[in-house]
Amino acid sequence: MNNEEKILSLLEKMYIDFNKRFGNLETKLGSIDTKVGNLETKVGKLETRVGNLESKVGNLIIKVGNLETRLDRLDARLGNLEIEMVSIKASASRIETDHGEKLRALFDGHELITEKLDIIEQEVSKHEEIILRGVR
Repeated sequence: MNNEEKILSLLEKMYIDFNKRFGNLETKLGSIDTKVGNLETKVGKLETRVGNLESKVGNLIIKVGNLETRLDRLDARLGNLEIEMVSIKASASRIETDHGEKLRALFDGHELITEKLDIIEQEVSKHEEIILRGVR
């Protein structure tokens, strides 16, 4: 074999070897493409789930805001009730005092009337005795 044939044979072997390597590279690249596609699908699903979670968190934030508003209203109503209770207690205390004074005045009046009736009864008894003595 001459040099040209040797070179040609060597080039042919190199060509076959490169073709095998390129084939292997293409197979590996195909596998990598598949894996990247799978990863992209999984990332897409994760993004969807994260979006759903963000939506749910947003809804929860709105609901918590509504609850805070309702609690603020309840606090205001409770404050108003406390003010009304203080007013009612003051009114009840004033009524109790007024009624106590009026009852004392009534009992004092009753006592005076009872004393006067006793005095009148004694006087009537005296006059009755005088009348009965005069009739005999």
